[in-house]
Amino acid sequence: EKFKSFGIETARIEEWGEMPVGFQRGPRQSAKMVAPAVRELEFTTPSWSPGTEGPLRGPAILEPTTEEELAAVSAKLSGAWVVAPPASERRRAAPAQLQRKLYELGILGRITSSGSERVTTGGRFTGLSFDNLPTERRITVRKSDMDAIRERLERAEKVELEFDMDNTFVPGPIKLYNVIADIVGTERPDEMVIVCAHLDSWDGPGSVGANDNGTGVVSAMEAARILMKSGVKPKRTIRFALWTGEEQGLLGSRGYVQKHKDDWDKISLVLNDDGGTNYHGGYHVIESMAEMFRQAIAPVSEAFPDLPQRIEIVAQMPRGGSSDHASFNMVGVPGFYTIEAGRADYGHVWHTQKRPTGVLDPGVPCSILGRSRGDVALLCERGLTLATSGDAGGRSPPPQRS
Repeated sequence: EKFKSFGIETARIEEWGEMPVGFQRGPRQSAKMVAPAVRELEFTTPSWSPGTEGPLRGPAILEPTTEEELAAVSAKLSGAWVVAPPASERRRAAPAQLQRKLYELGILGRITSSGSERVTTGGRFTGLSFDNLPTERRITVRKSDMDAIRERLERAEKVELEFDMDNTFVPGPIKLYNVIADIVGTERPDEMVIVCAHLDSWDGPGSVGANDNGTGVVSAMEAARILMKSGVKPKRTIRFALWTGEEQGLLGSRGYVQKHKDDWDKISLVLNDDGGTNYHGGYHVIESMAEMFRQAIAPVSEAFPDLPQRIEIVAQMPRGGSSDHASFNMVGVPGFYTIEAGRADYGHVWHTQKRPTGVLDPGVPCSILGRSRGDVALLCERGLTLATSGDAGGRSPPPQRS
């Protein structure tokens, strides 16, 4: 609907697959040590993992790591939270077979340390069905919280923990979609430049997805708005794509690539924005593409000299990567990920609890949602320049297709 409000009547959702089981993380997410002292804990659980039906309180017990240790504490395990060894001693953790016995003996869940002050959320829905949902609670807390818990347990103090996790499984199958919107080309409408970002994000407690990848989504959408407002008429189609399923393995973009095999040779290139709050500092390109990219970034580099750009030459286009441009590179369609420049620590908020709306870099002159004022201009300039150029640019040869 937002794309249509810009005047892009082609905006639509396009199905790429389905999810066997859905997952919703509700707003009720809390963790604390309630005895011998009260301490709020920063934590996460994997997506597609069970929660609690309201607050669940129980004693904390150091994890037994051998059969002998298990026998010594087996009578105390039912209704207890088991605290695993710290990340630095993970080799001492109970082996998988022993961990299964802990759950069979009725523990409330197993608590591990993140190894730092960041707790990272992930998860997978592949292989699940509503008949084989996971039942084992797995919780990760930040290092300082784990240290505080273990220090008291090692002093033989009685520690009680309470977790309230509103995690819900949703019966599937659930259809999955990408968002597609085209500014249709005037001379070669079947050829295109793709400007894209991924719409999904991890939903761990405290995370709102602003850096990964709200920043990319709003930059792509603002580029679309500006191009429509300016009334430009590109020769080739400029396709804006907002992918889903990126965090589970680039699933939405891979689904698109496989669904549109006949279009591979018609895609000039793909510009992917998935780098957080730093600004676009340039691209890695092969030699035959370099001049085209230099021309594309020149007007913006001149307009924003405080945001320098660079083009770096590489021997060949990559065939892999960890964001959606990789789905295209894998089949010989040139996909590009920006060189991120600036002072923001992307890892601080990447999939973590660090509430990224509060750490978008305010020191860089901004346009929307913390993005550099030059980013949107760069996307517009590159997309328009490449969509109006006389040829498709310096493509890498596509792989042999069977």
